[in-house]
Amino acid sequence: MKKYTTVIFDLDGTLLNSTKDIVEAVNHTLSCFNLPPREESDVMRFVGKGIKHFITEVLKENNVPIEDAVSIQTNYYETKEIHSSLYPNTESLLKHLKTKNIKIFLVTNKPHQATLKVLDFFNISHYFNAIYGADAVLKPKPDPYSVDFISKEFNVDKNDMVFVGDSITDAETAQNAEIDFILMNYGFEKKDRRETLKANYRFDDLSEIVEIFS
Repeated sequence: MKKYTTVIFDLDGTLLNSTKDIVEAVNHTLSCFNLPPREESDVMRFVGKGIKHFITEVLKENNVPIEDAVSIQTNYYETKEIHSSLYPNTESLLKHLKTKNIKIFLVTNKPHQATLKVLDFFNISHYFNAIYGADAVLKPKPDPYSVDFISKEFNVDKNDMVFVGDSITDAETAQNAEIDFILMNYGFEKKDRRETLKANYRFDDLSEIVEIFS
């Protein structure tokens, strides 16, 4: 089995079940424009490519200034009460990787300040060598920029890196960056589309990743 020195994690849908917070934030934004709330299933199908793309898709049938909507939702994330939860075995996996001296990074299309807020809330920020929200990098996922930056900034060979995610965006990020990919068989991606994604490993639970680093 291949040995990795560096792991890059996605956040929403991989380490964090943030469905309730995402839906709540969207409906808050909609209310600011006197628009009716949306159902969870209708909202979550647009998750994955960053907040601007997300808001654009949610509001595409409404005459709403997208930049204003993005600003409202971003600010709301930074101030709202957190209703997200970590997926099972998130912290135990991070602890294990640290004991093995694995470099751990987080790359997410969630706004950076909202990312820091939720990681601090669960007291897991300290496990990561670096954290990159969407607005902390020049180009968000699935562009390989963040992976390339980590490789150069931290002097890590791409052959020693693996990306862990739950979505087509994560799979495309790994593919575009030419690094290995671990797909989690849960999260926000639709099951039928998830089954078509290329991955070096597929796991049902984060605890299963330990076998690669045992």
